[in-house]
Amino acid sequence: MQKRTHYEVLGVERNAHPTQIKSQHRRLAKQYHPDLNPGDPKASQQFREVQAAYDVLSDQDKRRRYDETLRPEPVDSFESFHENVRSYRSYEARPGTGTRRAARPVNRPHQPRAAYSNYTVFLSLQELFRGARRTLTVGQTYTCGRCRGTGKIDFMTCKRCGGYGFLVSYHNQDIVIPPGLQPDMQIRIDLNQGQTEDDILDAPIRTNVSVTVKLDDSGPFEMRDNQIYTTTLVPAELLETGGSWTIPDPLGDEFTFTIPPHTLSGTTLKLRKHGLRLGASSRRGHLFCTVLAANLAHTTSEVKDKE
Repeated sequence: MQKRTHYEVLGVERNAHPTQIKSQHRRLAKQYHPDLNPGDPKASQQFREVQAAYDVLSDQDKRRRYDETLRPEPVDSFESFHENVRSYRSYEARPGTGTRRAARPVNRPHQPRAAYSNYTVFLSLQELFRGARRTLTVGQTYTCGRCRGTGKIDFMTCKRCGGYGFLVSYHNQDIVIPPGLQPDMQIRIDLNQGQTEDDILDAPIRTNVSVTVKLDDSGPFEMRDNQIYTTTLVPAELLETGGSWTIPDPLGDEFTFTIPPHTLSGTTLKLRKHGLRLGASSRRGHLFCTVLAANLAHTTSEVKDKE
């Protein structure tokens, strides 16, 4: 039986990036560690093989000498062979001297390429006003080197990318959503933000993605035509005599407003400067509050229940 290569032991491809090799080693070492598998000689043997493979592949010089002893990897065509060679050499690149496509993806896509450039986040009214932070799982896309983005090789579907013409590598991206946005607005997020020269090997080809902001309307407030609406139940005596009434503020606090005397149930009052922030300015829009007589509301609900 032919002995497994170090790449096969770690379960990675011949052109795998060092970060992928490190990740696989960490996972397998934990799986087969003798302390977690007491009395299992097979697990101990696999643990030693994993350690030996990582010792070679984690060192650039050892890996180069080891690769020279291996037989050439079978390829589909002459062109794809040269593409694999370029991909393999890319892990040796240094910041500022080589390609940015060193972090090779390992996942097949499951949707069109444009879908990996567009994401949606749901925010509450408070987060729309104050801004928010989110962590997105972003898919970086890379043109498939085997079919050169065509999705086919010799009129057959490319097995590496499944016919899509590209591959995907996922990572978590922290994003900052600025305050003052309106629902359905889009913002562009720079994927290279905060990146230094030391990690340029892991930089994505695409420099930004589009994030659409949606409103989570599960609260007591509703957005209509970029205005905020809410409804509150008020004692009928207060509507007749007028007075102060307190309701929740869209920002999570409470505020008190004045109900004029002889206000009819169902009247909508305009509460100035209690809406959302208008863009990047400090000005706020308005909140429209519909007041309903508490006893009338109960009577209406009871009639509907009887019907």
